[in-house]
Amino acid sequence: MIKSFNTAKKVLIPVLLLLLVFSLTACQSSANPSPSVEANANGANDTVENTAEAVSEGDSKPAASESADNSDAEGTETASDTSEAPEPYYFDDFELTALNGDLKSLYDYEGQLIILNFWATWCTYCEQEMPLLNEVHQRDGIKVVAIDVGEDAKTVQDYIDLYGYDLDFYLDENSALASMFGVSAFPTSIFIGPDFEYYYSYPGMLTDDYLSQLLDAIETYQSTKNDVQ
Repeated sequence: MIKSFNTAKKVLIPVLLLLLVFSLTACQSSANPSPSVEANANGANDTVENTAEAVSEGDSKPAASESADNSDAEGTETASDTSEAPEPYYFDDFELTALNGDLKSLYDYEGQLIILNFWATWCTYCEQEMPLLNEVHQRDGIKVVAIDVGEDAKTVQDYIDLYGYDLDFYLDENSALASMFGVSAFPTSIFIGPDFEYYYSYPGMLTDDYLSQLLDAIETYQSTKNDVQ
């Protein structure tokens, strides 16, 4: 069963490799950048390419999981050298703070494809990307969890009221979640499966075409995964 599952995991490889882009747009965070996902003019292409290849081959985990199990570079190289992809990574639950102070959690979204989007109201590229995310959030089976980093509830609520967005908005005022995921540029989107499997990370502004192709690849993977289970 494990061998069949890992074969299914590799279905994403040729599709995701087709999605690699040659430019990336992102707003730099004012916080100290983490080298794991820093999106700048010189290193953006390498960041996206490495992320796509690693996730599609099943040999990489998000920053949150690396800090949890103290994985090092040598261990990662060993995993990538094996003939079979290692087991997929599944997120543990964590709290989400709504604008009104109510607490929810990642596991409240069980059964949905989750797009965890880190953003800020001052970010130009976040502003350009938000209408697309708002549209995607209305689709069946997909939820956009929009986490504003470093701002208060009033600032975010004023922004929502101005543009009329209907997403699931949360606050990360002390940047704890952004730090846990190694986010240093906005927007950054993390794709999580209905069973909380880590799929893919994208540091930069999503475009309609890129997101459509990525969602198609995820749908193909999910279908194949269900067939072998």
